[in-house]
Amino acid sequence: MAVTEDVLYFDPELSYELTGYRPINETQGLDFDPTPFNELAQIYDRTGSYTEYPADSKPYNDF
Repeated sequence: MAVTEDVLYFDPELSYELTGYRPINETQGLDFDPTPFNELAQIYDRTGSYTEYPADSKPYNDF
């Protein structure tokens, strides 16, 4: 199978070099930067809140 061919199903016998498939698990890492998806977690870790808006304000409730 060539890299340019579509992979119709997962075959564990094929390698990443052949398929372009890269699993995500405890031992094999991500092939993208997850930082943008962790923005709220980082804000919460720094400030203890997910938003800067005062509680019970309209922006807070919209958030």
